[in-house]
Amino acid sequence: IARGFRAPSVPEISSNGEHAGTFRYEIGNINQQSEVSLQNDFGFTYENTSWYADVNFFSNRIQNYTFSERVQTTAGQDSIINGVPAFRYQQGNARLLGMEAVLTFNPVSARWLSITESYSMVNGVNLSAKKDSAKYLPFMPPPRWLTTLKLTKDTWGKNLRNAYLTLELEHNQQQNKVLLAYNTETFTPAYSLLNIGTGATVTNRKKQALFSLYLNVNNVLDKAYQSHQSRLKY
Repeated sequence: IARGFRAPSVPEISSNGEHAGTFRYEIGNINQQSEVSLQNDFGFTYENTSWYADVNFFSNRIQNYTFSERVQTTAGQDSIINGVPAFRYQQGNARLLGMEAVLTFNPVSARWLSITESYSMVNGVNLSAKKDSAKYLPFMPPPRWLTTLKLTKDTWGKNLRNAYLTLELEHNQQQNKVLLAYNTETFTPAYSLLNIGTGATVTNRKKQALFSLYLNVNNVLDKAYQSHQSRLKY
């Protein structure tokens, strides 16, 4: 059980201009209050010679949760300032419910092989919302599955140590729990990405580590997708 707070930042209070990194005209809230949270976590871990499992659940209630929503004109259209959409910082009481789980198989008979499956999700609800279209908090990550196959070799030749190769399949489910009010967000389709990685430590003749090399390539198949948490999506 944890209790915490976060004071408002300067941009959340006094912004009044275009944010070049997000392509938005941001308007602060001079009456911004500190966020105060009460979080409860529950989890368990199991491990034996070949299996490892870890599951965690959490519930977090936040008073004065800070988020931004799109500003509309009196005619119900998007407010455009200097050619970019306007957003205003708002606050409301919120609840975050979620879980994280990891399952790894590393057989005794083949220590060079490990398979890991992980899952994460969070559901963010605005408890102060007065209509269904404003029920969900913006920029919540979609549920995600991550499947990883890893091959390792302690020594390889005379000068390589801790060599590995990984294949990773990342699947992000559709995000349909979004802040629809004021056209702030839209649904984001599901997508899957294939990532690969390899690396090793280079040693000298005395088996002392000289340096390590790592190479990772994400989205090997060049899949076109949108991340729900990317502000460039809009």
